Amino acid sequence: MVRRLGYVIAMAVLALSGLGEEPSFVDAPGSPIEVEDAWYGAIGDFNEDGSLDIAVVNQGFRLTDPDRVSVLLGNGTGRFTGPVHVVIDGRKPASVTAADLDGDGHLDLAVGNDTGTLSILLGDGTGKFHRPFWSPLMIDPCSQCLRWMGTGDLDEDGRPDFVVVNELEDLVVIRLNVIQLVDDNRR
Repeated sequence: MVRRLGYVIAMAVLALSGLGEEPSFVDAPGSPIEVEDAWYGAIGDFNEDGSLDIAVVNQGFRLTDPDRVSVLLGNGTGRFTGPVHVVIDGRKPASVTAADLDGDGHLDLAVGNDTGTLSILLGDGTGKFHRPFWSPLMIDPCSQCLRWMGTGDLDEDGRPDFVVVNELEDLVVIRLNVIQLVDDNRR
């Protein structure tokens, strides 16, 4: 009896919560959005308006194509502005993640490049980004390695650290941030 009652309660909870239904998705208004040479993306509130925005790395496949990040600002209804492009200082971007890298309270972007470097774009809280003089940084001396990366305070020291998946050597590389990154425009 207890087992059957538990089953009935579980089914009632599922029915009331909607979890018993299959998920359903529809295209957002204006979707899809064309972004040339789109590769990987990250989500964050880059202009601090309370709505999520999108950053997409664009890997130029021709030598004349710039490697860049395209930023699409959201308005909270599923609509986004056309992409604004920021050229990066690395070559062949392959991944991107968002975090407050310099401790100023604004989201920044870290772009993993197939050259083993990390290009940093510092955000100003309005959806605009700039390259500091000290970017790019060497993160993994392996070509075509930075296919996925993430950030988080792994050693709980208040600074964002990096986790990089090196797919060619089947490794997870953890890089602890030992200094606070500084925005050279704030000096």
